[in-house]
Amino acid sequence: MREDIERSVVDSDEDRYTEMALALERGDFERVGEPEYGPRVSIRMGRPTGRSKARGVTPIRSFRLPTELTAELDRRAEAEHVPTSELVRRALAEFLND
Repeated sequence: MREDIERSVVDSDEDRYTEMALALERGDFERVGEPEYGPRVSIRMGRPTGRSKARGVTPIRSFRLPTELTAELDRRAEAEHVPTSELVRRALAEFLND
């Protein structure tokens, strides 16, 4: 079952990249300037080790949600192309400011 889920994600990504490549070949994109190149940077991969402290400036909050609410949150985040944490922050800010 897990392999099927992972395969569907790969297929979905492959389809999107194929469509973007075709759109580029058709000339569907308009160049709005020259590409900018900056210095090469080294990016660490993976999670930080347990010895390092979190670098975020905001405290982390953790809570549980019912399955149905989690599914709706995931759908909404995907539709709006934002992380679920961003949607939760927006909703909480709106709730507290009313």
